[in-house]
Amino acid sequence: MSIVAACVSLCLGVAMAASAVVRAQPQAFTVEGGPEAIAFDGRFLWVTSQFGDTVTKLNTDGFIVGAFKVGVRPTGIVTDGKSVWVANQGSDSISRLDAIDGSLDDTFRLGRDHGPGALLLDDGFLWVANRRSNTVMKLEASTGALKSATRVGTRPVGMAIVTMRSGDTTSTFVWVANHQSNSVTKINASTGAVAGTYRVGDSPVGVAFDGTAVWVTNYFSGNVMRLDLDGVVRGTYATGDGASGVVCDGRQVWVANQGTDTVSRLRAADGVLLETIKVGDGPTGLVSDGRNLWVTSGGDDEIAKVADVIGATVAVR
Repeated sequence: MSIVAACVSLCLGVAMAASAVVRAQPQAFTVEGGPEAIAFDGRFLWVTSQFGDTVTKLNTDGFIVGAFKVGVRPTGIVTDGKSVWVANQGSDSISRLDAIDGSLDDTFRLGRDHGPGALLLDDGFLWVANRRSNTVMKLEASTGALKSATRVGTRPVGMAIVTMRSGDTTSTFVWVANHQSNSVTKINASTGAVAGTYRVGDSPVGVAFDGTAVWVTNYFSGNVMRLDLDGVVRGTYATGDGASGVVCDGRQVWVANQGTDTVSRLRAADGVLLETIKVGDGPTGLVSDGRNLWVTSGGDDEIAKVADVIGATVAVR
């Protein structure tokens, strides 16, 4: 299935960044222990601290509401507003917390030497990317029961849910970034079968879906690629060294650049770089609260709040 978009001819090239704005460093808040992944439950932010074995809950003013112990080296996190699931890479488990008080509701044991990282929720199921076993598991979110396990590329580290519509038919796929295979894998969410594997740049990390296209960050290439839903690369856009986390709001694409301690804001229609934002040391995780962008920086234990940018008007230059 190909994407039909008026901007395709523009997306085939590398976007020029000459007119991009550089913003002053935004407001930052301290979260100790190497904050990495971040999620928003509709009211509160949840942040994993991989070296503190904790999850921190903050309100949208940046004040800490609580900190809760989980497993060893928590990395991925996802929430539906009622529960919070945390991937514990060092203990091969998933912690499920109550989103109200942070209490531990359950622990899902995955078995030895999986190294769970990125997490996704979709239609009552939890998707887990396992960095060491090179698999993606589909679990029942409420019980942890295993529904499928799909072998992907080497060291899967990022995932996104992608919905494709053709006439009256809707299909859902999980796209996975294989960090050490320089590829992304497309998994059929219903069956767990691999629907495609596509080459991308050097060491992909993040994956996001903007409603039309899939965006993949390439860590050592220092760029982000725009792919159509058949895996064809429609554009490659320079961001910064160590391109990692990525999110979209439909009109804008945000990329965390670990090597330059910045976040790049691009126009989704054509990949033009609109702005470069200075944040903390080694930014990785990104999430939107519907109005503000939040960025984790594990190098200096900071969470940056880039205010009033989500859904903002995107200037045509």
